[in-house]
Amino acid sequence: VLLPGVKEALNSLSRDLTVYVVTADTFGKAGDGLEGVDCHLTVLEPGRQDQAKLNFVNGLGAAKTASIGNGRNDALMLEASALGIGVILGEGASSASLKAADVVCTNIVDALELLNHPLPAISTLKALVPSSSLVKTKPLSSSPGGSSMLMLCSRKNSSFFLKN
Repeated sequence: VLLPGVKEALNSLSRDLTVYVVTADTFGKAGDGLEGVDCHLTVLEPGRQDQAKLNFVNGLGAAKTASIGNGRNDALMLEASALGIGVILGEGASSASLKAADVVCTNIVDALELLNHPLPAISTLKALVPSSSLVKTKPLSSSPGGSSMLMLCSRKNSSFFLKN
């Protein structure tokens, strides 16, 4: 079962980005939990999941990928991604994933909203995204004068990897 707000945030994000959920699916409920979410689900085999996640990110192109995670097996993908977002959830977060992350959020919805609406953290994100090929600006409809906001993607077929 997804936390409140996650489904909506993922579907909002998927309007501009390709969303991948890659998980060990320990309890076998990821498919049901993601019903109605516009994403690509990959369930990993047991063993070396940290390397499998890194390989997945590299296959997408790490330089155009953002990843979100909190587990020990997320550290390699967080470090390799253009933007690695660590999350501290109810079960906590591994110190390895927090050290590897570029940004840390206190819950998954905040992490997804950072990608959907990054304006509050723009000073943090500017320093993290060196390549202009990752950045597109678009009008922020709720702001006076149509200010720009940072979107970490240049087109729909660019990929952001989201680990739920």
